[in-house]
Amino acid sequence: MVGDSDDDDLDMGITQRLEQSGVAMPPKELVDRKRRREEKKKDVKLALLKQQLADKDAASDEGKTMTTQTQKEEEMQDVLTAREKATPEQEIKKERRSEESRKQSREEYQKDEEG
Repeated sequence: MVGDSDDDDLDMGITQRLEQSGVAMPPKELVDRKRRREEKKKDVKLALLKQQLADKDAASDEGKTMTTQTQKEEEMQDVLTAREKATPEQEIKKERRSEESRKQSREEYQKDEEG
């Protein structure tokens, strides 16, 4: 973090000056200062990580719905392609028409949900 090394330098400088003048700072106070500083650093890092995780979750949730829909469409297309290879041409046309009508219904439903 910005200024942390300055705090360490300041503590060392104060300690050295106090020792030179014959007064030593109690070690417990130095330990407590350092512990508080480290806790503050950890709290800031934890807050940043939580925010990044929340942002990532929000972005992945938005992307998931699109990915799932795209995957379903691709799977349906794969099924239709497989059926095309195995069925006569008239059945293929029926399947395509029914798939298109299902797709239109799905899109209309999504528009209604969004609107």
